[in-house]
Amino acid sequence: MTTEYVVKSGDTLSRIAERLLGSAGKWSVIAEVNRLTNPDRLRVGQKLLIPSTEPVVVPAVVHPVPPPSGTQTVTFSVEGRDVFALDATSGQRIHLGRTFRKGLSRHGLLQPEAFIAARPGDLEAASLSRSEVAVMLATAENEGNLDAINTWDDAFLSFGMFQWTAGTGAERGELAALLAVLEREFPDVFAHYLGRFGLGVAGSDGTTGFLSLDGQRLDTPERKERLRDLAWVLRFVQAAADLHVRTVQVRHAVARLDGFYFRAQSRLGGHALAELLTSELGAALLLDHHVNRPGHVVGTVAQALEELGVTADRLAAGDDALEARAIDRYLAVRETFGRHPMTHAARRGAVTRDYVARGVISAARGTFVSNRALRQG
Repeated sequence: MTTEYVVKSGDTLSRIAERLLGSAGKWSVIAEVNRLTNPDRLRVGQKLLIPSTEPVVVPAVVHPVPPPSGTQTVTFSVEGRDVFALDATSGQRIHLGRTFRKGLSRHGLLQPEAFIAARPGDLEAASLSRSEVAVMLATAENEGNLDAINTWDDAFLSFGMFQWTAGTGAERGELAALLAVLEREFPDVFAHYLGRFGLGVAGSDGTTGFLSLDGQRLDTPERKERLRDLAWVLRFVQAAADLHVRTVQVRHAVARLDGFYFRAQSRLGGHALAELLTSELGAALLLDHHVNRPGHVVGTVAQALEELGVTADRLAAGDDALEARAIDRYLAVRETFGRHPMTHAARRGAVTRDYVARGVISAARGTFVSNRALRQG
């Protein structure tokens, strides 16, 4: 269900989304519904369709074990810029996304927030704290839904709520690490959706790795190009509907904090980020940055402290006011830090701060609570 909105002077998609959908981060939903090729350019008087604020809840699929034999007969079609898959066996027609640049873009329908609300027991069993879940949701709003897929950029294939990628160029990517967890914990599910079509993990260190296809390691751009095939988009869309795949995504998203937030950093005087920015807001901003530009996070914080004239020791012993100042400076620095700064840094920061305004996360120092010790114990 949708309603119509007429663009007024001063409107941006983020402001419209915050006012009508309750969150600035939902600008991408409006962009997708209205097929906007340039979301940053609105004209006064332009009519936009605003989707319902009710979350779309797609029932979880629990795949039968062992995976069935046989193959699907699927045809693909492009209507305008919309891409569809038609399963000739079942008659099911699936909207995969919209053509964009080198491939396809799909924001997805499966909202992490709706899934988490429906399955609190699964996350409690995974030893996830309320803070961790809230921080993860704030980051996911900047990235995509559980069934988000992109094949249009230099990362070849990106999947899920954190847009785990196959890796740019000949580099390792984070999608391999996610799929390694799925294959290890739910081998039959992995085999059914991906493995039986030749996809595998050719090595992962828990954070990144390489995929393989038909036994060939995908470690060159030429080899990775095969992942743009629409058949892989369909397979990942179908996989995302599975309960196990969704659960693994959420757990793997939170585990990312464990990998960088608590590690002592020489550039920060031997302190971990967890000792410096200890609010839920601070953790959420750092996680969002790490998802987008992982190699920039520590350097950005270090430069922010230098510009403030504040040592890491002083911030570690500081109060709410000092952390707030550090966060403000950090947000300013990350907009221009590095050769390729964080994508849409200001917009993403506004989305994360919106979670404070909505009371989902707190800006008070010491409010971020991690259950890392429980998971590791």
